[in-house]
Amino acid sequence: MEIAVGPQLTLPTATDDGTGTGKWQGGFAVLAVAPRKFGIAGALVTWQHSFAGDDDRASQHNLSLQLGGGIGKVWVRPGATINAFAEPQSAVAHDGAGQPSSRCSWG
Repeated sequence: MEIAVGPQLTLPTATDDGTGTGKWQGGFAVLAVAPRKFGIAGALVTWQHSFAGDDDRASQHNLSLQLGGGIGKVWVRPGATINAFAEPQSAVAHDGAGQPSSRCSWG
């Protein structure tokens, strides 16, 4: 199993209040991946908290756990590696405004 830990920084780049938090946020991310006979299993955990930004906006404190599964194929060609994959995602837990719903949504 491989584990990686690193910083995470979110900048308030949205030009409309409805599309962003208006806050600078900092935190960390932890990634764990493990090769298996069927492919690779992995998980991603991120945590961040707001530390500056628009005073009229609520402070942010976010924790996210992502688990994923999918299928894919890699072809190695002279001068290029081609990787094709599909990873459907669905939220199983959510709370608060702007969070994903538990239903799958396309486009």
